[in-house]
Amino acid sequence: MSEFDFNAFVKTLSQEKLAELVIRFAPESYKEELKNQHLSDRDAKGTFVRIVKSIKELLEDEDLWDEPSEFDSNLTGWAEKLSGLWDRFREETEQLFVFCIKRIEEIQDEGRLYRIGLRNIMTVAAFWQ
Repeated sequence: MSEFDFNAFVKTLSQEKLAELVIRFAPESYKEELKNQHLSDRDAKGTFVRIVKSIKELLEDEDLWDEPSEFDSNLTGWAEKLSGLWDRFREETEQLFVFCIKRIEEIQDEGRLYRIGLRNIMTVAAFWQ
């Protein structure tokens, strides 16, 4: 029995069928990333500022400091929202990631967020580069 070649199969699909599958199965984060990539400069800046504010508020939410997985999930979600914007705000995004890493280290030095690695923020930062 020959092995199924998924990649070869996908290449045989019509553009209409591929579009249907992308619309059906694309995660919301991907859709938001594409939406953010196509914002006007003014709207992109406003969206970026709102996301940065939300991330900074999250980093000060002491209730989440004892819930590392919830904190990590929230931070990752906000970082994903930036993915459609960071090419336009490269320097600001870099500064934000450095701020996040330093703030998380400070919180851990206080004995909180003890189970969170910087895994997700570092993964996002590596992808960004």
